[in-house]
Amino acid sequence: MRFEDYPIVLCELSEDEGGGYLAFLPDFGLTCCSGAGDDIAEALELLEDVYEDIVKIMEEDGRPLPQPTGFRDVYKKWKD
Repeated sequence: MRFEDYPIVLCELSEDEGGGYLAFLPDFGLTCCSGAGDDIAEALELLEDVYEDIVKIMEEDGRPLPQPTGFRDVYKKWKD
């Protein structure tokens, strides 16, 4: 799978949370694959770096990557 195949959830962080943005791939779990940055571009760049590291580790361990979830499934999952 490619990074671009997975839906990304992007959240603006409040000043109390340190400001900036948090991006994560829900298919990998909330805390497993995320990146935070001062702006959206930095958060996405860091997220892609983390994704590449996770993919490498999973492949080395012989674990399959999760299948990308469609947008409607992601929306439903986080809405409930």
